[in-house]
Amino acid sequence: MVVAARCHCLSHTCTKKFPVRSFESILSDNDRFVKGGSVKSKANQFHNCESTPVYQATGPVCHLSLGLGKQALELVESEAISLDNTIKEANGEASSELVEAFKKREELILECANLEELLEDDNKAINSTEEKLQRFLAETAPYHQKEGRRYNVQN
Repeated sequence: MVVAARCHCLSHTCTKKFPVRSFESILSDNDRFVKGGSVKSKANQFHNCESTPVYQATGPVCHLSLGLGKQALELVESEAISLDNTIKEANGEASSELVEAFKKREELILECANLEELLEDDNKAINSTEEKLQRFLAETAPYHQKEGRRYNVQN
């Protein structure tokens, strides 16, 4: 089957005839692409059928996908409108639950910053103590070796 289609170029309008794509024609184009060496730069000679179709769909798959996408978009839009109306009804003021949630969020952010500061102080104290211990072990190593004690000093 051949369908007449209109070319919508900016410079001109022409009528070309294009074959209707089918599962079989895509498989055929892919077979020819593979037999031709699967050269990506020549894929346009095989209607860009670089791989086999994932599944054979019956019916207008694109239209179904677009329809489902449209339904999802309409659902989001209706929820946004509902939220907008709720805010308008509250005279532009946020609900008490939302205010509490934001307050709690701010408190948690502040608490995290304080804990981070405490951890930094603890890390500094640990590093300082490790350095002092290393210096002590390095300074007393000759005494321990003289006494026959086995201490490994790692620098």
